[in-house]
Amino acid sequence: MDRKGNVPDLIKWSCDMQPIEDCGGFYAYIQLRQLAEKMPQMKKKEFEKAADELGYEDPEWLMETLDEARIDPEFIAEELYEI
Repeated sequence: MDRKGNVPDLIKWSCDMQPIEDCGGFYAYIQLRQLAEKMPQMKKKEFEKAADELGYEDPEWLMETLDEARIDPEFIAEELYEI
């Protein structure tokens, strides 16, 4: 995307995940980010065990929440371009 002038840059985080409301604070958020990074390589049973260890009774809800929390860098870059 062509950019002219002084425009903000989008810097990717390691897993591009925005904070989940009421996730349990900073340290719980870091644990969720680490889980989200590993999630694509994890088997379902591994994910269920990790979710249980983090205190989530419903691993499917957590999986959906993590998917919704992902940031779309292209969308954000387009929005920043319009500023």
